[in-house]
Amino acid sequence: MNPIIIDLPLPPDCLHPNARPNRWGKAKAVASARGTAKLVAMASRPKSPLKFACYRLVFRLPRKRDYDGLGAWVKAYIDGIVDAGVLIDDSEFRPIGIERFSGAKQTEGKYGVRFVIWPESPAIAAGLGRVAP
Repeated sequence: MNPIIIDLPLPPDCLHPNARPNRWGKAKAVASARGTAKLVAMASRPKSPLKFACYRLVFRLPRKRDYDGLGAWVKAYIDGIVDAGVLIDDSEFRPIGIERFSGAKQTEGKYGVRFVIWPESPAIAAGLGRVAP
């Protein structure tokens, strides 16, 4: 099966874990980001929601950011992808990597985040290795 690709704009800065926003402003940004992810992901959802999946994040950023904060920055997007019906829930949605491109030269002025999502078998999710197709 081909991977599911979901392209989204960068999340609001107030959702980054290093930000210290007003709680009401953050709540509004979370709701907006979650709704945006849901609308975009609905076009890519499979016929039935995935129970097990893994994903890779590809960031195109105007400036460098720490890798450890990038995964947490997109939590509202992950919730929106679940709301769209791509996944049953995010408890079995495993990250397998983050790529980061930053600056105008590397990104050509196009900023955003891409989710590349692959379905995986229960055996892989349990750590039992690859199952032959």
